[in-house]
Amino acid sequence: MRFFTKINPKKIEIKISLVLGGMIVLLLLQGILSIKHITDTEASSEKHRQTVQKFSNFINDTSKLRLKVFQFLGTYHPEEMELTEKEIHVIMAEISSFSEEAKYHSEEIKAILVKTEDEYRKIIDLHNNFQTKEAYSLIYGSSQQHFEAIRKITDAMLHDAEQRRILSGEEQSFRTLTVAASAL
Repeated sequence: MRFFTKINPKKIEIKISLVLGGMIVLLLLQGILSIKHITDTEASSEKHRQTVQKFSNFINDTSKLRLKVFQFLGTYHPEEMELTEKEIHVIMAEISSFSEEAKYHSEEIKAILVKTEDEYRKIIDLHNNFQTKEAYSLIYGSSQQHFEAIRKITDAMLHDAEQRRILSGEEQSFRTLTVAASAL
């Protein structure tokens, strides 16, 4: 009974209020950190999505270019040839712009693209000079190898970008958990 006589209800009320206030502050801190983590994750995901979109466009453009060159080789009417040739040059310009602005490109892709553009120009010239058989042998030969090399390199680059995104997300999660744990 003596124990209960020493307990001051006012002091207990203050201590409980302080503990409750501290818990509320910690919950607010955790909420703020969660919102920050969500924002960081969204920004990282958006950046990754844009990178993937650029690579996808690049891969599609290289495929479109190859198809247009095949279409050009199958065309014998001067008007259609001229129109197809213009379309080929537009696609080549889009591919070149990707090569200049891509952050994760390699010198290897640039070198292959230069060779590929030269080959496609040579194929166009050969077809315009009625040497279609030589043009076909070129597009099925080294041009095909360059096309496959570009696809292989871009696939590897996309994989690397995905790995960086995963590691970045894991790092952000770890930082958030570390701060939340230290607050507790």
